[in-house]
Amino acid sequence: MPKKKSIDERIRQEIRSRGLSAYRVAKETGISEPAVGRFMNAGKTLTLANAEKMLAFLGAEIVFPHTTKKG
Repeated sequence: MPKKKSIDERIRQEIRSRGLSAYRVAKETGISEPAVGRFMNAGKTLTLANAEKMLAFLGAEIVFPHTTKKG
C-alpha cells in the first residue's frame, strides 16, 4: 500500500500545481515570505495556524471520514 502524504506534503503539492510563488502565498495568507520559502524549499513543517491560513487561501479543508462508533 502506498504511503499516505502528510498534510504539509499535500499543501506543498497544491501550491506547486497552481504555480503560486512564495511571495503570492505570503501576501495572501499573512505568513512571512521567508517562512513560506522555508516551508516550500527546505521541507519545514507548518504550524497549525499557518496550515489553516494556507488551506483557507487554497479553498481547501481537511475532511475526516465519518466512522460509526461501536459500543
